[in-house]
Amino acid sequence: RPRDFLVGNPGWQGSNTFVDLALLRAAGGFTDGLRSLNDRDLALRLLRHTQARPALTGKWTATWTCDTAGALSEPRSAAKREGLRRFWAMYCLDMGAEEQSAFFERARSLFGILPQEITVAEGEDRG
Repeated sequence: RPRDFLVGNPGWQGSNTFVDLALLRAAGGFTDGLRSLNDRDLALRLLRHTQARPALTGKWTATWTCDTAGALSEPRSAAKREGLRRFWAMYCLDMGAEEQSAFFERARSLFGILPQEITVAEGEDRG
C-alpha cells in the first residue's frame, strides 16, 4: 500500500522492481537529485497511480550485500539527511501524527538523524 512507504520501506528495491515503462513515465519517473529514499518516493507515486496493478512474484529475484561505509544508508550520512529532508518536504502533509512520529523515530533509531535535522529548510544543514 502507498501509505506503507511514508514511514519506511517494506522491502521495495530497484533490483526487485519491474515496471511497465509507460507507467513509470506516467508516474513521473525518478525524482531528479533525490540522493536517498528514491525507492520509497517512486513506490508511493507508482502505487498511487490509477494504472498501477501491483503483484508479487513470490520468488527471490536478487541477492546483494552492502558495506555501510559510504552507503547512502550509512548512519548520519549527508546523503541520508538530505534524502530524509527532501522526502519530508514532499510527503509530510500526507502523514498523520502517528506516521510522522514513526517517520522521525525510524530516522533516529536507524540513522541517528534527529527531527530538527529533517525539518530544516533545504540547503540549511545542522548536522
